[in-house]
Amino acid sequence: MGMDMSGMMNTSMSVITKPSTASFEAAKSTVNSKMTFVGLVVAGLIAGLLGAIATGNYVGGLVSGVIGAILGFYIQQAVVWIVAKIVGGTGGLMNQANLLGTFAIPFIVLNAVLALVPAVGAILTLLVSLYSLYLTQLGLQVAHGLTSQKAWIAVVILLVLFLLIVFVFAATIAAIAAMIGLGAMMGQ
Repeated sequence: MGMDMSGMMNTSMSVITKPSTASFEAAKSTVNSKMTFVGLVVAGLIAGLLGAIATGNYVGGLVSGVIGAILGFYIQQAVVWIVAKIVGGTGGLMNQANLLGTFAIPFIVLNAVLALVPAVGAILTLLVSLYSLYLTQLGLQVAHGLTSQKAWIAVVILLVLFLLIVFVFAATIAAIAAMIGLGAMMGQ
């Protein structure tokens, strides 16, 4: 498969605007790892540039945008793949990554744009995330041959894992802040 970027964009639009297992089935013949990787680089550059505009750190923004998009996507896909396997999935990691990339890559850019909008952007980002869960469920059915129910179970497990990670991260930050505060009080 070549680098048909317009075909990739059309596939993404179809998956996002006409969500169904049929859209993901059709996407299987048009996506590949090279296109997914290039899409991640482009999305990372755009997201990094938007972040750099907001912070003024252009080199750091661009580099972290690209690295963050690529590493974040593939780490997330590995976790999704493991959970899909736990619930009985039979698909391969790269096939899953390529299918879920059809919506995840455009959403990287969309979320970067929404991050520039105070208050409302956070609410819209949450809505995009919820829609991503629905699309993930559809994509897992196709990528792993899962029933709708098993795909939803995988999505719920992923959501619980995410919330657990957020909780542990927040608790760790709170504990560090408390120790710093206690240290400052003892030093007086």
